[in-house]
Amino acid sequence: MLKCLYCDTEFNDNNGSKEHIIPNALGGRKKTRNACCKDCNNSFGESIDFALASNFQEIASLLNIQRERGEPREIKNAIGEDGEKYRILPGGKPDRLSAKPIVIEDGGKTTYHAQFSTIDIKSKVVYKEYC
Repeated sequence: MLKCLYCDTEFNDNNGSKEHIIPNALGGRKKTRNACCKDCNNSFGESIDFALASNFQEIASLLNIQRERGEPREIKNAIGEDGEKYRILPGGKPDRLSAKPIVIEDGGKTTYHAQFSTIDIKSKVVYKEYC
């Protein structure tokens, strides 16, 4: 009879579970059955896997790692070399959080514009300019 790798509980129809071989937080999709029991899998998921996912969240976002559940998240409130606040979109593309001032001088006449960015449903940055 198969036993849990961690607590030696014998598996039955009710206590086996699917376990990611490489954690889902790191993009792992392959799973194995009957390597650990539900109790151990849940315990590790709430402690070790949660800590690992939290620590690698920014790296996973920058690398745009696709997970089995959920989408890569943006990194909020990153500060650029220019001192401006940005969010970093999955895949590493920066997106300015504040308006970008645009000054156009033409023959003694100065026009001021502001450029804002928004994200559409497909996570593409769309820049809109307002005068």
